[in-house]
Amino acid sequence: MDTATTRARVGFIRSAQAAGLSLAEIRDVLAIRDGGHPPYGHVTEPLGRHLADMGPLPHAGLVPVP
Repeated sequence: MDTATTRARVGFIRSAQAAGLSLAEIRDVLAIRDGGHPPYGHVTEPLGRHLADMGPLPHAGLVPVP
């Protein structure tokens, strides 16, 4: 794995942890991605669960991403 790929992977791991994914969930996402498949469902499902657990968040002037 080259340096740029390693940096991107570590960045994803940090972002995923900050979003509330467990290391086991992150491992699963990376394994799917490494297998050449997009891990969308494996990312959105745990994130949705974590967001639901957090409850309503205060609006901080965030703009929705199109």
